[in-house]
Amino acid sequence: MNGRFWFLPVAILGTVADLLTKMIAFSHIAEGEVVPVLPDIFQLVHSVNTGGLFGMMQGWTFFLAAMTVIAFGVIIWFLLHTPAGERWTPIALGFIAAGAAGNFYDRIFCGGVHDFMT
Repeated sequence: MNGRFWFLPVAILGTVADLLTKMIAFSHIAEGEVVPVLPDIFQLVHSVNTGGLFGMMQGWTFFLAAMTVIAFGVIIWFLLHTPAGERWTPIALGFIAAGAAGNFYDRIFCGGVHDFMT
């Protein structure tokens, strides 16, 4: 079986998992609330980031959404240039695409990327 087959199922299931976990987390955590899981190591926090990495470019929603579309193009380019027998690269690209798709959805429909793990 062609290794590229795995890209689409991973991308779709990953996107669904991304959006579902955000929906579940935000239905149980109030905005600004912090829920310690492992104190001083890992916590759940309801936050919305209208910027990019580490909050840079706050309010640049359209630009960041456009960059996501370009990123999808780059992901597809890498996928098409992956040898047919390679399995792990398409799976990794599927996970990257899933994260990008979830963030793209958040930017377009929710006004910013929803985060809940710190």
